[in-house]
Amino acid sequence: MRRIASNGVNLSLKAAQLSNRAGKLEHAGQGQLRLEADALQAAGGSVQSNGTLQVNAGAAVLDDASTVAEHIDLKAGNLSNRNGEIIQTGDQAMQLDVAGVLDNSGGTLANSG
Repeated sequence: MRRIASNGVNLSLKAAQLSNRAGKLEHAGQGQLRLEADALQAAGGSVQSNGTLQVNAGAAVLDDASTVAEHIDLKAGNLSNRNGEIIQTGDQAMQLDVAGVLDNSGGTLANSG
C-alpha cells in the first residue's frame, strides 16, 4: 500500500501527473493540504485532511475513493467521483468548481456547512 502522511501545518504536492490509486494521503495538520496536477488519479484511494484540502487539477479521477477534509476547495476541468465520496466536515461552504464534466454516478458529495 502506498502512503504519504504529514503532521506538518501545511503539505503541498505539485506534479504533471499525481497518482494516489489505492493509496493513502493523510494530512494531520490544521493548515492546508494542496494538490496541484494536470491529471490527478486517486481511484480507490483515500485523501484526508484535518484542515483545508485545496485541489487544482485539469482532470481529477476520485472513483471509489474517500476524500474527507475540514474544508474542501476543489477546482477541476473534469471530475469523476463515481461510487466515491467527497465529504467536508467543517461548517464553511464547500467550494466545488468544475469547468467541464462532473460525473458523480453512485457517488456522494456532502457538506455539513
